[in-house]
Amino acid sequence: MVQVDTAGAILNKIGLPAEIEACRLASSNTGNLDNGFEGVAVLPMQNGRYQLLVAQQLPWDYTTPECEDLDDEPGYTRIWIYDPVAMTWDFVPYELAPVPANASWVGLSEITRVGDGSYVLIEHDNRTGDFAALKTLIRVSLADATDGITAEEKTVYDLIPDLKATHGWITDKPEGVAINRHGEVFVVTDNDGVGDWSGETWFLKLGNVDDLFEFEGGDEDENEDGEN
Repeated sequence: MVQVDTAGAILNKIGLPAEIEACRLASSNTGNLDNGFEGVAVLPMQNGRYQLLVAQQLPWDYTTPECEDLDDEPGYTRIWIYDPVAMTWDFVPYELAPVPANASWVGLSEITRVGDGSYVLIEHDNRTGDFAALKTLIRVSLADATDGITAEEKTVYDLIPDLKATHGWITDKPEGVAINRHGEVFVVTDNDGVGDWSGETWFLKLGNVDDLFEFEGGDEDENEDGEN
């Protein structure tokens, strides 16, 4: 992660601890190097402090004895939490949806904060067109998720009807979500270049976040003075 000022000058660079990077490089499962973080959001704390949340796209399986602590449980990935004051990393396990019959995997592609303190993530399979089965927005609260986010703690919005609305080819990857101060939700897809893809990109305006989800919750452990 790179922090820059308004002029584009680099203020700070944040990477994973050296021991984690060493495990990634030494992994006998080279697929671990093909996926990493896809999405970053801010978690406000008290006294103007904050933490950074990053979504790990796919589960890690290092298959080396010295790195077993980094292996995810089957069906789980992680939301990593970085404290820029302590310069420490932690994580929350995240249960992924089951892999559809025609897909190779299900993963995360975004994490975005909602005004009430909840978060919206993109969770999707890796298939396109008629084989696409899982393209969703997930809304969760991290306030009570210190032991992990399970399927029962997620509220889901299905993106496939929106992706079918133009009667075109359903793209592999919705990859970005933005939510403005009025609660309007915008989603953008990855065009995947033009080598094996049409290069088409969709920018979707979906409506108000509270209309998309039947959701109660949000983080309560934020600034005591109510600032977000």
